[in-house]
Amino acid sequence: SIPHLLHRAGELEIESQAPRPILLGRHLLELGMKPGKEVGRITHAAFEAQLDGFFADLPGAWVWAERHAAHWMPPDVAATLRARLSAAG
Repeated sequence: SIPHLLHRAGELEIESQAPRPILLGRHLLELGMKPGKEVGRITHAAFEAQLDGFFADLPGAWVWAERHAAHWMPPDVAATLRARLSAAG
């Protein structure tokens, strides 16, 4: 039926779109990081973790970053991230 075909076409459109990274360089810069290889390293690792299902939204990405990528951040930026997560509850 035509309604079924339209529904299926909509599903395929959604399925054909490539996943987009959640944690972006701009998020890390807003946190206080300076542009550089660490930003790229974190965003690349975060996207891999996202694709592996470790998080599905920005709050989850921040939790992941604090647990798995803080060692790539300057100490003051890592502290800012921990404070942000603590304030978020």
